[in-house]
Amino acid sequence: MIAISGCLQSQIQVDPPTATLTIVKSDYGINNSQGFGSYCLKERWIASCRDEMGILTLQEPLPVSSPFTSHLSLPFQETPEELQLNVIPVTNEDKLKGGEGHGWQLWRFKEGKRFMLPLQREQDIELSLEPGLYVLKIGTVWKDKGNLSYGFLLEVTTKTMGSVNTSPLSKLPIQTPDNLSEVVNQPTSVSLEQAKEIAALKINKIKAQTKFIEWEELWANPDATVGMPYLVRSVDEKPRYWLVPVILDEKVIGAIEVEMDGQAPRNECMNCLTTPYYNPKNIGNCSSIVTISTSEEAKVIAKNITDKYKDAIISEPIYVYDDTGCCSGEAWMFKVVGKDGKIISRVFATPLYAYERK
Repeated sequence: MIAISGCLQSQIQVDPPTATLTIVKSDYGINNSQGFGSYCLKERWIASCRDEMGILTLQEPLPVSSPFTSHLSLPFQETPEELQLNVIPVTNEDKLKGGEGHGWQLWRFKEGKRFMLPLQREQDIELSLEPGLYVLKIGTVWKDKGNLSYGFLLEVTTKTMGSVNTSPLSKLPIQTPDNLSEVVNQPTSVSLEQAKEIAALKINKIKAQTKFIEWEELWANPDATVGMPYLVRSVDEKPRYWLVPVILDEKVIGAIEVEMDGQAPRNECMNCLTTPYYNPKNIGNCSSIVTISTSEEAKVIAKNITDKYKDAIISEPIYVYDDTGCCSGEAWMFKVVGKDGKIISRVFATPLYAYERK
């Protein structure tokens, strides 16, 4: 799980940015987590510096079998100046009071095993740990933005040798969307790595062509490549397909949908290149994330609807394909949950507007 740290000093955004830890290789399948903790950033957010008296994580641990591979995605496009991992074994005696009412758990600071990570905003971290409960504390520093720290709570179930290896996943500093704060212990029939391989085969097939439809010319650029796949779920939160970005000049110029049976029937050209008509020179208008809007931006877009539910709990958003009404498409979905634990409504946020289905 994750906890962030950062300090914010202007009038644009309420919450500091989150990072995401994704378990991409484990017997438990693909799991994701994100959260908040201490922080001190220099601009953009409405908040004073927040300094927790411990390490903040979600209350429920991510279950993993050892060894496993996790993928760390940091929130800023810029490369951090410092990036450190501290692997800390914990027990119930290390729990502190604070945050329980909001689903968080505070842990006392302890010295663990420290590792300096490569200065990359996206990377794989391979872990082989003894069975037990661990807090993975990630500490980051950006020169022009400030400091953030993240705490992830893991429960390791398989006994192995205790070692840590780290290796970069990609040379491209492309932002993985920052959603999936709910832990989902649902394995997919096609893994993240398999989805990326399938998409890479498809883009290589396009590059081998001699004739292209207009948008395929950008895909055929030697520097175009596939980025980190993003899991799109159905409204009932089951894995539906992987959305794999096609990246050129650190911009998402298209996407390949890889379904759970391994088929990739659809390619998408991004609207940034086709509005009002197709123009490859519009690449500078394209987003750096395949979901176009982030989960934090989705919260702002959905605010006019979610604010109506004063006494309800609004879930963190997940990215879904909504086909439950007259119009279908991808959107961030929030669940509105009443005091009885039942879902009152679902609110959906696209990059341009929000709507709800009861």
